[in-house]
Order: sequence, then C-alpha cells, then structure tokens
Amino acid sequence: MLHIDGETLGRLRSLVDASHELSCVLTLIAASTPPGEFTSRDMDALTDLSYKILQNLDQLRKALARVTADA
Repeated sequence: MLHIDGETLGRLRSLVDASHELSCVLTLIAASTPPGEFTSRDMDALTDLSYKILQNLDQLRKALARVTADA
C-alpha cells in the first residue's frame, strides 16, 4: 500500500488546487472574450498564466514520480 507523508500530500493538494484555479481563470477569460479582442499585453498575461499552470503540473508530476518510486 502506498503511504504519502502529510507534507507531501499537502504539497500535492496545493499544486492541484492552484492548477485548477488557474485553469478556471484562463478558461473563463478565453471564453468570455470576443475573437480579436486580445491585445498583445493580454496575450502576454495569458501566456504567463498558462506557463504557471504548466509549472504546477510539472512539479506535481515530479512529486508523484517520487512518491510512486518510494512505494
């Protein structure tokens, strides 16, 4: 049986929650903006947000790999 210590579990939950929240924001912005309305500044902000999501998911993937390797 797989055992995850409290600190690791808390970090995993935090990364999942943050990624979910960022994905929701990104989706709402994209869905509520008419085509052609994004400025280059808007696109930069959306790109930064997407990158943060990617970073969170990468950290989550690495943490899960460590946890499963320890099992």
